[in-house]
Amino acid sequence: MDWLTPEEECLLVNASEAASLWALLADWTESEDEETWREAVPLFLPLVESWVEQGYLEVFRAAEPPAYIGGTPLRGPELAAALRDPDTWEYHEDRTVGLYATPAATVLGTDPAERDS
Repeated sequence: MDWLTPEEECLLVNASEAASLWALLADWTESEDEETWREAVPLFLPLVESWVEQGYLEVFRAAEPPAYIGGTPLRGPELAAALRDPDTWEYHEDRTVGLYATPAATVLGTDPAERDS
């Protein structure tokens, strides 16, 4: 998908898989080191916010993945606060914050040249 940045493609794949935020970071960094994951948060935080605003993503808090099943949606100020809390992006056995690609996100996986035809 050469029309997406590598970060956007990684986010789209992980959201399509209903991954947790920590899994997005692990996938991006190709590392199991949580300290390395923290370095990627500033890269993805604004992208997650932007895609939520555009209707491509939803973010949920839950006891276990996938968070969108039975989880609580995070929106507005609650989402902003959660995304700015480093704990939100870390792995926890008893809770998770996860991504969910909405049906509107399917447009992201389509070549822009094909969207107009």
